Amino acid sequence: MRWLPSLRLVLLIILGIALIGGITFVVGYVTTDIPPANAAAREQTTIVYYADGKTELGRFSDIDRESVKIGGISKPMQHAVVSAEDQSFYENRGISFKGIGRAVVGVVSGNYAGGGSTITQQYVKNFYLNDKHTFSRKIKEMFIALKIDQQQSKDAILAHYLNTIYLGRGNYGVETAAQDYFHEPASKLNVAQSAMLAAMVQRPGAADPADDPGEYKPRFNYVLDNMVEEGYISQAQRDKTKFPHVYKAKQHQSMYKGTKGYLLDYVRRELNSKAGISHDELRRGGYRIVTTFSQKAMKAADDAVSALPQYQPSGTTVGLTSINPKTGAVVAMYGGKDYLERQVNAATDDRVQAGSTFKAFTLVAALKSGVRLDDYYNGNSGIYVKGFPEGIHNDSGENYGEISVLDATAHSVNTVFAQINTQIGPQKTVDAAVKAGLPKKTAGLTANPANVLGTASPHNIDMASAYATFAANGVRHDPHVVSSVTSPNGNSIYKPDTSGKKVFQPALMSQTTHALESVIDEGTGTVAQGLDRPAAGKTGTTDSSKAAWFVGYTPQMATAVSMFRVGKHGAELPLEGFGNYSYIYGGSYPTIVWTDYMKKALAGEPVEQFPGLKALPDKTPPGGHQTKEYTPPPTSESDTEEPSEPSSPPTSESPTSPPTSESPTESESPTEQPTEPSKPPSPPATTHTTPSDDGGGTGQNDSDDSDGSSSDEGNEGGSGHDGGHGVKDLVNPPARPHDTAP
Repeated sequence: MRWLPSLRLVLLIILGIALIGGITFVVGYVTTDIPPANAAAREQTTIVYYADGKTELGRFSDIDRESVKIGGISKPMQHAVVSAEDQSFYENRGISFKGIGRAVVGVVSGNYAGGGSTITQQYVKNFYLNDKHTFSRKIKEMFIALKIDQQQSKDAILAHYLNTIYLGRGNYGVETAAQDYFHEPASKLNVAQSAMLAAMVQRPGAADPADDPGEYKPRFNYVLDNMVEEGYISQAQRDKTKFPHVYKAKQHQSMYKGTKGYLLDYVRRELNSKAGISHDELRRGGYRIVTTFSQKAMKAADDAVSALPQYQPSGTTVGLTSINPKTGAVVAMYGGKDYLERQVNAATDDRVQAGSTFKAFTLVAALKSGVRLDDYYNGNSGIYVKGFPEGIHNDSGENYGEISVLDATAHSVNTVFAQINTQIGPQKTVDAAVKAGLPKKTAGLTANPANVLGTASPHNIDMASAYATFAANGVRHDPHVVSSVTSPNGNSIYKPDTSGKKVFQPALMSQTTHALESVIDEGTGTVAQGLDRPAAGKTGTTDSSKAAWFVGYTPQMATAVSMFRVGKHGAELPLEGFGNYSYIYGGSYPTIVWTDYMKKALAGEPVEQFPGLKALPDKTPPGGHQTKEYTPPPTSESDTEEPSEPSSPPTSESPTSPPTSESPTESESPTEQPTEPSKPPSPPATTHTTPSDDGGGTGQNDSDDSDGSSSDEGNEGGSGHDGGHGVKDLVNPPARPHDTAP
């Protein structure tokens, strides 16, 4: 006979289970405290300041939470959300055992998809806990909800809930949502508007109701039906209630309008990459961010660009970055006229072929290799150089005869720098560029003979950073736009490393700066003399007039200005003349913008001098020094496709003493440095082909680890950064309206 438990035993078992459950429940209730509100509930707007730490630049916040009391929320809104989310809200004690049961089964089975919670539980989850789908979180939520229900009134709970729910478009809380979607405060929401917002609670990000109202209409009808069932509206009201009109999303990113948008966007990106602060954290964290941007310098940049003639060919774009060489702080950045119209930053995102600005890197590499400023090379146009099978030409076919490296720098003589680059090796130009500050993965940065002419396509900010290394006497600092981040309670969250790294020796830097000063003193950048303080720099104009540059520096500030033209879908278009210039080249508007900006940005700052010219140690470059007596390479048309390198000079010895002043050491008269290079009579104009260097944006990456040493010893010098693109630099002062190779 099978044993059956007696009724008493069954009752005892049930009673025991109930007792254990009751004890467990009591213990759980007693030991569960109401925690502090979570970070999302305490969410605050992040404020961004200019470098002074006081003047507001902008704000990061998708929330703009405006908490309101229950009296500030219309009755239809209160009724709609109760009908949609918790019809027993006014009767229950904060929890729904039926809902908890469904949740427990879902968690255990792994099929929990949310739902089943009372409004009080949802408020607890949003305000005190998180969205993790775990059994422990659900139990804790239950106990806290029970305590909240006893401590707060139903109206208070409902108000808190409606102030914390997310309702799309970055709106946290019903007040901001009402203003965003309906241009009304929450106190004036009608039945239709309230039903739509209540319909969005479960899936706020499913769609924008202004663009796709159909996404929410089924749930909208469900809410209305429940409001009828609960007695909040009549069937007649329900029948005549239609889906409400919803306004299009505001540009609540209005803080991004104009040039400021580029600054704020770059701040966001830098904090994400360097400080690990996500965009969501930035929007909710209530941080206080002090940037490196000077309000004075930013106004100077805006004014300088705005001063350009109003009529400009469509797509004409200007980028500007200005850096403090002593710290790497970006004091000004001009990324475009309006971020809301073009979300591509001309200073940090656009890649622009560097052109003759790259000659500065070859100059640095050459000086380090033993070439000296008083070495002479053949400066005639149309000569053949190894690596240039079609010959190399100067702007407008200009012939300079024998010309010193110093004068060739001032006048941006292509033929001289092609010879130097071949002599020392193109890889050394790449190495110098990377050490100065160009990323190794800069598009087109490869060790080809034409890299001296600017076949690489760096970002504007990278060129400014590289030239800042020259201005800092060989110490490279990483460019940055954030100087500090603090939490709402004042704790330091992030500060950049501004210590810098020595990559070039002072002697090398002094020689580089001396040569780049000559660009402004007597060469292609004479417009910059208007700054009226010591300055060095380089112009550049790309092949086919795709871009024009000026990059220059004083001891206090390094600035790059690039001009280019963007067509549909980002197509690269040739620059077209406008204003006073029929042709845009580095020495024209880029140098004008640079000068106008620097004058205003440095106004009131002391005039600082560059360090004195320092001698470089004796060193013989590959192939020996080129002296004024050397025989130039042949220029006849009968040369082979790959002619040999220029013949060596009679002697390979270095000068008896390195140059220590502006005057080159020569054995011939004149003994003083000539104010202009000696030129033979210009031959009749001939048609020639400019070396193909307009492919700087090919996206090729340099994988050479040429930036390994922390400091270059002995005969290393500073690397120079010149702003220019392509192979066509001015060879006469920039008042000349043409700067192109035929």
